[in-house]
Order: sequence, then structure tokens, then C-alpha cells
Amino acid sequence: MSSHLARLEELLDCKFDDWNSLQNIHLAFRGITELPPEVSSWSAATTIDLGGNRLTSLPETVSGWSAATYINLRGNQLTDLPDGVSGWSATVTINLDGNRLTCLPDGVSGWSAATRIWLSDNQLASLPIAVGGWSAAMTIDLRSNRLTCLPETVAGFAGARESPANGWRAARYIYLDGNSILFVDDDLCEKCRSPFGYDYGTDDKYFSLQNKKKIQERYVRKIQKIYRQHQERRKAAAVVIQRHYKNYFYRVGGPWYTTVKEQYLQFNNTKVVQVSFRDV
Repeated sequence: MSSHLARLEELLDCKFDDWNSLQNIHLAFRGITELPPEVSSWSAATTIDLGGNRLTSLPETVSGWSAATYINLRGNQLTDLPDGVSGWSATVTINLDGNRLTCLPDGVSGWSAATRIWLSDNQLASLPIAVGGWSAAMTIDLRSNRLTCLPETVAGFAGARESPANGWRAARYIYLDGNSILFVDDDLCEKCRSPFGYDYGTDDKYFSLQNKKKIQERYVRKIQKIYRQHQERRKAAAVVIQRHYKNYFYRVGGPWYTTVKEQYLQFNNTKVVQVSFRDV
């Protein structure tokens, strides 16, 4: 018997042979560093709470947690997830906040029943197309990661080419604060909210993709204006604007972003508001 297995038997006050009858696993803040493969026997548990431990990985056998409707792994040190998480097909709430995840496996497409998915405060730089399978999710929290865009599959019916399901059509609250995302699919813009209660859906926190061309054209005009002002070659002017004004064009909440949001992109096709160079 491994030391990790013996430790869990002690914490649960239950021998391994009886684990398959456990309904609730409450092991939060117990200093657990590793789960043995035998945790597959938690197949009848509807609640599995392992938050606030020191787990760095999960065994593939977590696929056996097929009856769990609530899985909490918040506040651990997980850097990745096994494909076995595809077995969490009955889970309604999945909390992985505050870990060190850098990527998600394709197995997350199995989270088709989850209505609340929490992945804030990780290190995710991108999302796999498999997240399009989160078709029942009403709340998706991706705050404070390193994302620069969302995969096309989250749009579901709205033009995605490889969507494994219907995308995030059921979502009501999508939290993206703390990422470097500027453009969001048109059908998701109004779902992007602030976690502090302010409804950004009516404040255009993120620009819809249908307006991306307008902003790109605006960017080109800025390059041309700087070219004229500095009397430099076009290539040199582009270098100048990239070096000195990059944050203005790409950082959410940055000066150029704010100016454009307030004065330029009012989604009114009958009126074009000019933004002067000195304003940005």
C-alpha cells in the first residue's frame, strides 16, 4: 500500500475497499500533495472537494469520478490536467481557480453538463477548440490568465468551422478581465461581464469582431499620419507606432482603447466621430 493511499484512508476514516460507497469527499486544506490511482474508486461520490491542497497533477483515473456533480480543486498547484477529466460528464460545477494551468486537454470537451466552470488565476495562454463543447455552461470564469483570443468554436452556430457542439450559446456570464483580449465574437459580447456586478454587456467592454476591420483601418490611418508628421519612410513609421503606441492599440482599458470606445465605435453607421491624434 502506498503512503498516499494510506494517508487518504486516514483522512477519510474509511478503508479503500469501501471507497466505492462514499457519497461525499471533503478533503480541503489537508496538505495533500498527490492522489494515488485508487481514487478512481470514488465513483459514487457526488461531491469531491480537494481545494486548498498542494496537488501538482492528477492521475488519469480521475475519469472514474463519473457521478460527481461538484468538483473543487481550487487553490492547488496544478500545471496541467489529464485527458481523464473527460469522464466528468455529469459534473455541474468545476472549480479550478488559482492553479498554475498553462493549457487544457481535449478531454474538457466532456464537460458538457457543467453549468459553472471556474478557471480564473491560472496561466492559460490559449484554449483548445474542445471548449466549444461547454454547451450547458452558464458561467465561465477565465479572469487573470494570459489569453489573447478565444477559439472560433465558442461561437457555436456563429461561423465556427470545427465546433464539437453548440459553443457557449447557453452562457449568461463570461468573465475575461485580466486577459489581453480585445475582440470577442459578436454573439458573445453582451455576455462578457464584470465579476463585481457592473454589466459591461451594455458598455462594450470588448469590441465585436464585426468592428475589427474598422479598427484595423483606423490603425493604418494612424501609421500614415505619423509617417507624414515625421517625414520618414512608411516602414520606419510603422516601427515608430509599434514601439511607442502599441499599448494604445491593443491593451484593454488603455488610452486609445478608451478613446475609441467613447468617441469612435458607437455602432452608429450614420455617424463617424473623428478622433484627433492629440487625443490619443
